[in-house]
Amino acid sequence: MQGSNKEQGFTLVELSSVLVINSILVITFATILYMTQKQSRSIQHSIDTQRDMLILDKFVHNHLLKTYSDSLFIYVDENSEQAQTPANSGVILVTEDPDSNTYRITSNNNQLVWEKNATTLYPVTASIAGLNFSRSNTPGDEYIEIEMNLYQETDTVRYVKSFIPRN
Repeated sequence: MQGSNKEQGFTLVELSSVLVINSILVITFATILYMTQKQSRSIQHSIDTQRDMLILDKFVHNHLLKTYSDSLFIYVDENSEQAQTPANSGVILVTEDPDSNTYRITSNNNQLVWEKNATTLYPVTASIAGLNFSRSNTPGDEYIEIEMNLYQETDTVRYVKSFIPRN
């Protein structure tokens, strides 16, 4: 008996088909992996920004609510702060709490900066823009409002907080 002339193995068409299918699978998985990583980064930025908002809320609650209205000053800029010329709206807030702790809040290079007794802290990781402090002096309705935008790459959140200082 003679053997068959057919050799065992795969034809060029079969090998090409397998390579094309494998390439499609690799490209599909790479795309899914890239999109998942991109979504993960976006979610992480959103979580970080929300955490920064909680840090700001906690600071306002724990420190600024304790301050007295007559020890809370808003300045338009550093020159007006040095001249001790307060305003109803500005980018620098300086106050003192009942325990004689002095707080100064402003921004520097798109970073929120607050100082407690001349110790500088950078409490939030998000960049900020549009920081503004304002005071309403309407009799019977005096309050302080803090507003800013917190942003990290594609995530931006507007932060606005009002509080009534003690009399």
